[in-house]
Amino acid sequence: LGCAAVMVVFALARQLLPRLPAAIAAGICAVLPIYVSWSQVSRGYALLFLASMVTLLAACELLSRLEARRSPRVDGAVAARGTVAWGAVYALAAAAGLWTHNIAVFLLLGINVAAGLRLLTGQLRGLPAVLGWAACQVATLLLWSPWLPTVMEQSTRLGWEHFLIPATDLLDRILLLFGAFMLWKLGFVAAIAGIAGAVLGALRINWQQPAAQVMLAAVLVPILACVVLFFSGRAAFGYSIANLIWIPALAAILISANVVWPHRGRVGIGFVGLALLACFLALS
Repeated sequence: LGCAAVMVVFALARQLLPRLPAAIAAGICAVLPIYVSWSQVSRGYALLFLASMVTLLAACELLSRLEARRSPRVDGAVAARGTVAWGAVYALAAAAGLWTHNIAVFLLLGINVAAGLRLLTGQLRGLPAVLGWAACQVATLLLWSPWLPTVMEQSTRLGWEHFLIPATDLLDRILLLFGAFMLWKLGFVAAIAGIAGAVLGALRINWQQPAAQVMLAAVLVPILACVVLFFSGRAAFGYSIANLIWIPALAAILISANVVWPHRGRVGIGFVGLALLACFLALS
């Protein structure tokens, strides 16, 4: 499952990046200890990683096709077939993620925030496109519905002592997602390199693309949601931040965006980005 997820990371990275940076992103995920370790134990995290990556890839493809169907240059019949296929993949993968771990709710929240923003800005428009997107969300919920009674029962037990962490541990768990899983003693250095590399890489991406907005929302929205719930008295969500297992892969994709030859006028920034990527790779 972990190896399959790495291949999907490459396909997801290709939504934004050329082949070489996409291959580097996949290579980073192939050696990140968080993914290697969870692929070696009999727990659901490798499946959650794979389901999350497929869900993100399907969401990007689905949004692109729903938005492109209004273009006169696109064959309507071909676009419709592709939309239905990717919609089915999205619903199945999203439901698989939800069945694997309840934390996948936050991934779908982030994806739908991105879709909502595209709707508000007019990129996702037209009744067929909106209904198509909504149908995929309904299908996901229907596939997940047999598990909902258990989720409701579990929600009454989220105050377990096992989940209680102080606010400083909350910050540590956020840093874990951006590189501190690599080496515990150098975790802070790895996290800073990861965050800085992701920010600089993000400057090179065309943020008008649906894939860019979906990935950004899938990073920021789940973290913010968990932080808000933590400070509202739901301590389990602070503990569970480290289970947002798709975020290190998305950070790796953004970091790999630095693998381009620096342009005139931005040479300094370009070499800083490459240096941060090198630091990130060395720590891994």
